[in-house]
Amino acid sequence: MKSVTLTKAAFDVLIHQIKQLTKERDEARFMFCHLAANLYRRSAKRTVQNVADVLGWDCYKIETKKETK
Repeated sequence: MKSVTLTKAAFDVLIHQIKQLTKERDEARFMFCHLAANLYRRSAKRTVQNVADVLGWDCYKIETKKETK
């Protein structure tokens, strides 16, 4: 595998992009968990935690961040 050299500025841009994508992924997971829990609450007695457990996701990460702001 060929070695790649990055400048500090390029590295910082990549780190920023990774953080932004992670934030967007977490927001999408949070929204999906709540939507799925609301859609299936009556028929399957699903909660946000049930949905998160089935998918192996942390659907509370965004809530925790929002509470600390």
